[in-house]
Amino acid sequence: MHGTATPTELDSFLDAITDLIGLALRSIAPEGLHVAQFRLLLMLHEHGSTSSAQMARLLEVVPSSVSRMSERLATVGLIERNGSPAHRGMVALSLTAAGSTMVERVLDRRREELAGVLALLPESDRRAATDAMSALHDALRSPRPTTNP
Repeated sequence: MHGTATPTELDSFLDAITDLIGLALRSIAPEGLHVAQFRLLLMLHEHGSTSSAQMARLLEVVPSSVSRMSERLATVGLIERNGSPAHRGMVALSLTAAGSTMVERVLDRRREELAGVLALLPESDRRAATDAMSALHDALRSPRPTTNP
């Protein structure tokens, strides 16, 4: 058993989340996208061509949300929506070259801003932060027991 987080620990992580959300918002602002739209593009960048139903599962949203977002993103040329002749209801989503370029631009902005912030920290603090962020990432990706309300 690892114990319960203290209020100070929770506040520290909440502050970091707020700061990281700010960084994420700044990185997509020049592109004129909403966070949800960029998440869809990022998932396509990471997973490649994906059905809209699978994308809804990955994003943990209802399929109609993916349909609306993908229609707008296709209209502006960032993704392609292709139907399947074998499965009339299935729509495959994939990044266009413009969509891929945009994702890379946003990720480059994020890397640049983070590099600048990390450069302000002593090496030992960067190592500790890296270890903590890796552990947090793993914990957030691991299955957690569900609780009944």
